[in-house]
Amino acid sequence: MQPYALDLGNGYTKFSRGSTPQMIPSYICEALDPSELCDDIGYGAIIKYLGGDRQDLAGRIWAVGDAAQISFPGAFSRVVDSDNSTGKVDFALHFALAGLPPMSHGQHFQIPMMYASLPDPALLGSAFKRAVIGTHKFAHNGIEAIATIEDVIILHEGQGAFVYALSQGVFPSGTANAIIDCGNGTTIAQAFSPNGHLIPKSRTVSQVGVFHLLKSIASDIRLKKALGKEGEIHLIQQAIEDGSLSYGSRNIDISNIYREHRNRWASQALKKALEKFSTMKDEIDTILLIGGGANIVKILAEKKDSIELCPEPQLANVLGLAKLADKRIRSLRSVA
Repeated sequence: MQPYALDLGNGYTKFSRGSTPQMIPSYICEALDPSELCDDIGYGAIIKYLGGDRQDLAGRIWAVGDAAQISFPGAFSRVVDSDNSTGKVDFALHFALAGLPPMSHGQHFQIPMMYASLPDPALLGSAFKRAVIGTHKFAHNGIEAIATIEDVIILHEGQGAFVYALSQGVFPSGTANAIIDCGNGTTIAQAFSPNGHLIPKSRTVSQVGVFHLLKSIASDIRLKKALGKEGEIHLIQQAIEDGSLSYGSRNIDISNIYREHRNRWASQALKKALEKFSTMKDEIDTILLIGGGANIVKILAEKKDSIELCPEPQLANVLGLAKLADKRIRSLRSVA
């Protein structure tokens, strides 16, 4: 029995079960006609729900992660990242099962405790638990397995990253610290007490995320002239993530376009957060950058002494959730 940590994001979904975290793009599409599924799944999975406590899903098939983008380009959905989103509930089980690749036919994943995070646990927490708790028989890339999820603990987004930062010595203990989560759809800033509890007045949400940077590059007139059309978001993202800044198979250099849009976007993404934290400067020791966009905005962070880039910025939240899950399981075992 192992605990499980799940961090659903608009850009990527991160899992941790055991020692090695993994992530896949937060793409999903139901396969109404299984013959349309491509054998190439990339970083993803084909999930068929065979039966169990979610009878509303019985017999249905989904392409998750890269598999959705490959098989259904232009038709796949993302997990919507906003405070009022239900996507993180609607697709929670699909992604949780995608993160459980069976090693053998019929493997039973016994998960006594899952840790997850949501923007507003009070609003969506109960629905999230109803969506995932139970026994689920499923096929993962054609291999049948069973997952029993007994309980779910839901924290505010960022609390896992706080725990991870403490464990890495990035946050000094005994002080309030802050996190700026540069996500795909939003930039969320929030401060935490020395004990890791959210300070409600500190939370700000800016509707500016990495997607908006990618979209602005895609619509840049220079790239449109070179391509004869607007750029493809996933190809721009690939060029940034691999460091080549070379677009697609035509190897178009987008380095100058990227730098211009990055600097403008980073200032916009961080503006609201830094304004909020400026009113709390006597309370906050360190501001930590996490999320998929953290490496992009770090150029501005380097100019400010109090802002640091978190180790493993994109995985920090799920790594912290995994630490909490493991600690909880060990505590329960010691009592038993």
